[in-house]
Amino acid sequence: MIRSAADALGALAREHPPLIRVRSRWADNLVLVSQLQTDLGLYADAEQSARVSLEAYEALAREVPSSSMYRQRVGLGYGTLGKVLLKVGSHAESLTISRKAVEILKTSDDSFVLYNLACTLALASTISDPGEGAAAAERQRRDAD
Repeated sequence: MIRSAADALGALAREHPPLIRVRSRWADNLVLVSQLQTDLGLYADAEQSARVSLEAYEALAREVPSSSMYRQRVGLGYGTLGKVLLKVGSHAESLTISRKAVEILKTSDDSFVLYNLACTLALASTISDPGEGAAAAERQRRDAD
């Protein structure tokens, strides 16, 4: 049902690109779809949904640069993608994407966004990237704190 809603909103967004709120709701629905696909083990689909939602959020943030909401949604989109990438074993990319999420989300004082920041940091604290070497343990402790 959520996938159907996302598809319907996506069609409406393509037909009427100036309807920014519709595009935002479409991206929001794609995040939900990605989360459900991840829960179901459909990781390739989840990654695709997360990437499309992130692209939509990034477009909205570019078009409405004065909106902190769309900038925060970009951060949430990165967080969603980072979680999927971790599930598929793309640890280095997951860490890079999660760090992008943290950089954006830490600029907010909204409680929902700060909750997602804490979740993203908790996730980052579990990711080991061989390229980090000995610094990985310190970064993981810092993220966990």
